[in-house]
Amino acid sequence: MQQNLTFLGIGELFLEGIPVTFARSAIALGQNGGLVSQVENDDFGHSVISRCKSEGIDTTGILTTPYSPGQNAWEEIPFRSELRALVSCADAICFSVAGRRSPVSFQTIGFLVTLAPEKTVRILELGLHYGFYPRDVIVDSLRRADLLILTDHERVQVCEVLDLPNDEFVFAQIVTNMLRKRIIVIRHPEGTTIYQDGNPTRYPQNLGGELGAKLALAMIRGEGLGSVFEPSFPSSLEGEGQG
Repeated sequence: MQQNLTFLGIGELFLEGIPVTFARSAIALGQNGGLVSQVENDDFGHSVISRCKSEGIDTTGILTTPYSPGQNAWEEIPFRSELRALVSCADAICFSVAGRRSPVSFQTIGFLVTLAPEKTVRILELGLHYGFYPRDVIVDSLRRADLLILTDHERVQVCEVLDLPNDEFVFAQIVTNMLRKRIIVIRHPEGTTIYQDGNPTRYPQNLGGELGAKLALAMIRGEGLGSVFEPSFPSSLEGEGQG
């Protein structure tokens, strides 16, 4: 029996944030889920780590740091050799623009995403609801990702930041060329649109936070991305992880 896949969420550390949700969803899909982040070395920081561990999330990549006023610990994730080792074993990673909002984490996360093996699926889930979306961070993050996930509202925000027409199809044609594997997934209230090489396919379903992990799993398995919307997904994959 082959080993389970390893999915890593990298960046901001909120229990319902993008990296934690990615790791949690991987576990729900029968894979390994872990985190790369940083917390303060205090009772609250340790409670966050304990909560993640209780959900089966690998917290090896969560660093601790002394209290530093005026910033979140995850905004200052330093590069460490042990983080490089974790990323080198990842089958999929997920990060957000918000997680890169300080110069330190911007550099560290960008470096880790680049260091991941070529086979690793790199997912950028924007997370603009955190209220942070400077042009340079968005552009740099897009260029490091294989696949972009965003809401239609976030698409409008990105159009404004990048001076693009507020037209979904035009947006997709331009931004697709910035992504390594040319895939964009846009969440709408009434469903989901997946653009591959600029060509749209619309689905009436709209998955929750598990969407990123399901898409990564489908890509790794060589299945069509639309398979993630099937009720049986990923039943056909049970017990079939790969290292």
